[in-house]
Amino acid sequence: MGFAVTNFNFLRASVPLWVVRLQGVRIPEHLTGALLAVGVSLTIVAGAMLIERYRLQGAQADEAAYRRRFERSTTNLATERVFYDRVRRLLALQRKLTEISESGDAQAIRLARIARAVPTHAWLTSLRERDDAIVLEGGTASLARLADVLRALTAVHDIGASTLTGVRTTAAYGAPAFQYGIILNSAKR
Repeated sequence: MGFAVTNFNFLRASVPLWVVRLQGVRIPEHLTGALLAVGVSLTIVAGAMLIERYRLQGAQADEAAYRRRFERSTTNLATERVFYDRVRRLLALQRKLTEISESGDAQAIRLARIARAVPTHAWLTSLRERDDAIVLEGGTASLARLADVLRALTAVHDIGASTLTGVRTTAAYGAPAFQYGIILNSAKR
């Protein structure tokens, strides 16, 4: 039987077998233009892919930079909100303190008006607030002076209706006197 044996010496071969086979391949003349077009097209597509990959890496780097910037902005915004909330609370506290201070002054002015409205020969022994009204207790030398007290209190501009709650006869400094109680309703607070 005669088989042809081909010996290959891989250690001494200067050209690999696939190169030898590739050199033996001949492209027909009518396919050369088409294969050249395919090769150019593949080169253009590979170039476009490389350009797009480069642009994608640039876009990803920009995205990472903007993400860091956004996170810093978010942190700064949270800090600003904390400061803004603190300032709002401080302003509310300042308004409240101003209101308390002014209301104290308003109360003092109101009580001073009531005290000034009490005519001669009449006096106050007690002045206190109850709900939205002021309770007065005092005395007069006569019932006519008590009528003057009621008329004078109705002239105070921030006092509404005044109600006489009671009159009692007593002796003050050895002379007859009348003790009274009056409730003053606020016209405005």
